[in-house]
Amino acid sequence: MSNKSLAAIAIILILGGLNIIQFNFFTLPQLSGENTPFDVETVLDGDKEEHIGKTITLDGYYIEGGSNLFLLVTDPIVYEKNSLTPTNYLMIGGSIPLSLQGQQGAQVHLTGEISWADVEEGLLSIKYTKYKLIKEGVIGHLANKFFNLEHLKEELSFVPYVTTKYAVLISGGIKPEKAYARYWNDITGMYFILTWLHGYDPANMYVVYKNGIAEDNFAPVHGPATHTYIQAVFSELEEKMGRLDDLFIYTTNHGGTAGLSLWKALDPSVLTPNN
Repeated sequence: MSNKSLAAIAIILILGGLNIIQFNFFTLPQLSGENTPFDVETVLDGDKEEHIGKTITLDGYYIEGGSNLFLLVTDPIVYEKNSLTPTNYLMIGGSIPLSLQGQQGAQVHLTGEISWADVEEGLLSIKYTKYKLIKEGVIGHLANKFFNLEHLKEELSFVPYVTTKYAVLISGGIKPEKAYARYWNDITGMYFILTWLHGYDPANMYVVYKNGIAEDNFAPVHGPATHTYIQAVFSELEEKMGRLDDLFIYTTNHGGTAGLSLWKALDPSVLTPNN
């Protein structure tokens, strides 16, 4: 057989092989996002709409935000630093297994269907299907637990209250996943300090918190963190207080140069010194 014939046969075989490869590429099932984990940041930085309704696996960090709120974040530090935005976290829906609960800050491959949690804010949600633990969780401040004041009451002596002292304690929290346990801890801690150690009468104290519901019984909540309720509190104080009375105002939670954040579902505007 001549060299030309051999060359022709070789070319035919090569072209045939390329055709088979091309055919398999376009006809055989390709790996889906459910089998190949996507990095959370990559999904959140891209076109979110293209993932809606699809079941995919995301590589991220599991966070329990309190009050049965579960998040998947790009990095635990964004939660630790109060820096949650639609570009660095998703809400987790569905039934979270007990084996995953408590794994605060763990790196996981979480599989589920993507949907909008808040389309106006661009916030995504993933409905839990299954997970794979990649790296054990961390605790620290990420624990997001409410502390118990009972042991302090047992060890410290109660100071009788003085009726001329008034106090207003405010925490807005913005929204459920950002209303960290430490804000309620701040409120109850300050309430304890004022009543037990500085003699404030609970009847002269106003706790303005989130949606108006207390997390436990260590401090009462008198109303929600809204402009309307806060204005009502100070209007009442204006009537009750004399010129020699003391007023202590304490605020905690999110805020910035624009003002103090309130409970967004009831009042999206921030609280400023002027309003």
